[in-house]
Amino acid sequence: MSKSVVSAAIGVLLVAGAAQAGDASFDQLDVDRDGMISAFEAEADPKLLERFRQLDVNGDGRLSAEEYAAYKKGE
Repeated sequence: MSKSVVSAAIGVLLVAGAAQAGDASFDQLDVDRDGMISAFEAEADPKLLERFRQLDVNGDGRLSAEEYAAYKKGE
């Protein structure tokens, strides 16, 4: 398993507690720091993951900061 996959998995686990409380920020969820939240990263926040496809308005399989802001605004 590559280092980056392990690092991303660890990051997701560390963010999971805050995300479940609804307090995770975009930057906390973007564990690989690519400026997007993937479905894998969204797994840390079950509510976000549940609405992921709906929030991904451009259908690229990732949430931009703007798409995530719409999620947080609608909470």
